[in-house]
Amino acid sequence: MTVTKHKNKSCQVKADLGERRCFITGEPGLRSSLIRFVEGPDQLIYPDLSEKLGGRGVWLKASHSVLETAIAKGSFRKALHTNVTVPEGFVEHIADLLKKRCLEILGIAKKAGYLVIGFDKVKETAHQYPIEVIVQAKDGSPTEKKHLQELFSDAFQVEDFMTEELDLALGRDFCVHLGIKKSKLAETFKKEVLRWRAYQEKEENKE
Repeated sequence: MTVTKHKNKSCQVKADLGERRCFITGEPGLRSSLIRFVEGPDQLIYPDLSEKLGGRGVWLKASHSVLETAIAKGSFRKALHTNVTVPEGFVEHIADLLKKRCLEILGIAKKAGYLVIGFDKVKETAHQYPIEVIVQAKDGSPTEKKHLQELFSDAFQVEDFMTEELDLALGRDFCVHLGIKKSKLAETFKKEVLRWRAYQEKEENKE
């Protein structure tokens, strides 16, 4: 599609650039809600979560059942016109990678100064900076978690990780209550969490 001076056409072009079509369902969707796959030099299929790998790629809806269908039907070979092979345990491997990506972004947010750690610290910081995301460990105190949920009811709520996972990702102990300040990293984290939830086909994957 070519950019034109017509305002509506120009907006449509920009919107289309952020969308791709799932090669199994045929449904269009935002790139952040799909996963790109490419063939490696070893003729194995690889997920390109950061969309930086070279070569021809195909897009798939972030859904383990859709991926299972693609594998069962040999759809990657048909779409890429090669004898590409899907490794054993690929479906579970993608889930692990999506989860790891979310945790890595938390680590980046910490280094960049956008992550606030600690129940009291999150509440204090909110007086100076808007908190866009609240992350609380699954195994954290129900009372404290409910308090932050109510206090930051407009924030994106995440309770998808255990304390041990957050500790490991952030390189410190007792990472139970976290807040991410309003930033591009907060937006990126939200998109990755939603994609991971969608892949697991959770009903609560809505923002």
